[in-house]
Amino acid sequence: VARFTGPCMVFKKKTIVITSGQILATLVEQTAVDDQSWLFECQVVVVGERIATLAKQYGWERDRIIVSQKADNQTLLDVLVNNKR
Repeated sequence: VARFTGPCMVFKKKTIVITSGQILATLVEQTAVDDQSWLFECQVVVVGERIATLAKQYGWERDRIIVSQKADNQTLLDVLVNNKR
């Protein structure tokens, strides 16, 4: 398994935006097992309840999942800046 050293690890960010189930699956699959506990401590902004359910199934706690109702840039930015759900 390749060690995940993407921007979140390098810059120590704690919020990840996930816009599809495939992106979520790839993120989890490409993150080394040793780093997955860190990954599941991150807050995730997901688009829609379906991806929120997948995130919970992968291991995120519900309080770390923020659901955006739209995937457009303005809505995602509003969610990130204002923590709107």
